[in-house]
Amino acid sequence: MSENLPTGDVSPVTGTRFDFRAPIRLLPDATGRLDHNFCLSRLRRAPTPALRLTGQSGITLEVATTEPGIQVFDMAPLDSGDAPTVHGQPYGNRAGLAFEPQLWPGALHHPDFPDILLHPGEPYRQETRFAFSRRMA
Repeated sequence: MSENLPTGDVSPVTGTRFDFRAPIRLLPDATGRLDHNFCLSRLRRAPTPALRLTGQSGITLEVATTEPGIQVFDMAPLDSGDAPTVHGQPYGNRAGLAFEPQLWPGALHHPDFPDILLHPGEPYRQETRFAFSRRMA
């Protein structure tokens, strides 16, 4: 991206730090922020697995979506400071992960991207499933 704007390039992930097709351990890395859209397909389709994440607790999150892309954000700039939080403890950098199934950013300006226009009278449907399970020791 140039100045955080979509350029229209769809880059392969093979051999990059963004290749999550095989299981890897996500570790805090001061040099490697994660705030990227991953292009899953060129068309909407039946809900298809988009990601699987298992924490040290054994809890697994699986996300399936009809959307052709998913934005993944590592919450690196998050710092709640002294603000009240749900658990009464401050949230520090990378205190969470956000997964946002969506169309490809910049699609309006890149005609080869999946269509984002919704015309009058056209139905709109997006389905995303978040499933949690736990591995019992």
